[in-house]
Amino acid sequence: MEENGSRCDWNRGLAHAHNWNKLQRYGDHFKMLGTANTFQPHGLHYMWDQGRIHYNSHAIWFQPSAYIDEEMIKNWFPNIMKSNSSNDKVVDITAKMSDAGDSLSLYIVNLSDQPQEAIVNVDNFRCKNNAKVWTIGGCNLDEENTDTNMNNVIPRKTQIKLTKKDVEYTLPKYSYTIITLTK
Repeated sequence: MEENGSRCDWNRGLAHAHNWNKLQRYGDHFKMLGTANTFQPHGLHYMWDQGRIHYNSHAIWFQPSAYIDEEMIKNWFPNIMKSNSSNDKVVDITAKMSDAGDSLSLYIVNLSDQPQEAIVNVDNFRCKNNAKVWTIGGCNLDEENTDTNMNNVIPRKTQIKLTKKDVEYTLPKYSYTIITLTK
């Protein structure tokens, strides 16, 4: 499946993350999710301004959707697990586990223009260490990375403790968050 967009900003990045979430739940029905126009000279485009990696004569930099693919490659688990959101109109979640059953990732898209309070409840999976959190977004939808601000929309890495069954976590507005737990 090819995904097209007419822009390079966080709106496209968030839509790309949401597509990843939804399509992952189809299991092995999709072999690939590709996006159009990977490389684009900054400020130049043939038809649509949709390049995911921009460049000029001095630098190369990612647009937000490219960071999402980079993390999906690093954090790919094959097994879809049951997951749900109590507010699925604005918070979309997909859970996946490694073949060995020792790692579990929650892929969470917040489509709202407001931060969303979430309760992370993972039954039958005890996290040995702090969970790793990767988040991108938390900004306005029209923000992008430019040649003068290449790091405007970039991922942030943190950790959270999941020592009890229900852990509160605030999802930034318009964000994509991956929480990875390891036994």
